Amino acid sequence: MANINKIIKEMILLVLMLNTYLCADGTTFETGMPSSKLSQINELMVRFMRDNEAPGAALCIAKDGTIIYNKGFGYANIETKEPVKRESQFRIGSISKPITAATVMVLAEKGILKLDEKVFSIINYEPFTEADASADPRIYDITILNLLQHRGGWDLSKTFDPTSRLFSIGEAMKLGRYAEGQDLIRYMMGKPLQYKPGTRYCYSNFGYLLLGVIIEKKANMPYAEAVNKYVFEPLKLENIVPGGAQLEDRMPKEVVYYDSEKRTAKRKMPDGKIKEFPYPYYQPFIRETTAVGGWISNAEDLVNFALALKAPYECRILSHEYVKKMFAIPQQDKQPMNEDGEDGGDTIQKYSYSCGWKVKETSKGKFIIWHHGSRPGASAGLCLNSNGYTYA
Repeated sequence: MANINKIIKEMILLVLMLNTYLCADGTTFETGMPSSKLSQINELMVRFMRDNEAPGAALCIAKDGTIIYNKGFGYANIETKEPVKRESQFRIGSISKPITAATVMVLAEKGILKLDEKVFSIINYEPFTEADASADPRIYDITILNLLQHRGGWDLSKTFDPTSRLFSIGEAMKLGRYAEGQDLIRYMMGKPLQYKPGTRYCYSNFGYLLLGVIIEKKANMPYAEAVNKYVFEPLKLENIVPGGAQLEDRMPKEVVYYDSEKRTAKRKMPDGKIKEFPYPYYQPFIRETTAVGGWISNAEDLVNFALALKAPYECRILSHEYVKKMFAIPQQDKQPMNEDGEDGGDTIQKYSYSCGWKVKETSKGKFIIWHHGSRPGASAGLCLNSNGYTYA
């Protein structure tokens, strides 16, 4: 597996090149049918895989709501020579966040929750504090909307991501095991915030873990069941499902994940023994992180999910009003901001984060909306463009 930042940059470049090829004329293609234009796209994908040492990949493209290209490349399983097919499922990492956000927006429109509700009035756990420390009182000001827009008060550049520290947090809490969802929340409730909630943007996996728990509490059912009930079933999406951490958790249509350097990693098991795993399968899984980055999907269902939200007057799960709310650029981002996130500075963010999506207005009335995701062994991207193209 190549460096993940390099892969993400390559994916962005791939999207730009795809856009160039597709917008060169008004040609529309039948799904999966070869043509000179599609041959160019095929070559782009093969080059992307070669440059990033990826054994397999998939690409789905829609134009004006209709899928015009859908193809798998390479191997889903190198050992068995199983090819990647249209239905092959991949880890989508943080593209899980738009899914979580859409579910929250549906619950908000139905009156099951309110976007301005205080998070820790819903999740009323007892903070875990160490020594003489006390909980930061500002945590009780955090709203659901703050979490959706990554404005909850946690700054990764000055602290850490608790979703990747299950073992150390478990040790700090003297649990005798790795920390689970409620443990992480109690632990972080006892830690100071880095800024006043709502005043600036800082990407936070922990914020979306909290949103998953809020969905469970408000919908009165497990997170994945709520997403299926309120989002996937109405949209008839059957191929986006929760993924697992270990190879034995692999779903029937899911690809196998590899590391180009054949790295391994060790971790402590619940029985105290140390076990070695292939790098893509070493991370432990807790249910609550599904909302953060735990779904798997084929490319087609991701595109169809995005298309359902992109057509605000036709969306089957949200009204036009709530689709607009979901993609709205936060008011703070419409003004220059300094490095502390306060209005009036001399820097402007390269993009804005709405409710679960990265949004950039490229020119008046023109925009690009996207999210990327990664987990060990896989990376993914989903892009909606005002020119009518949607890619995954």
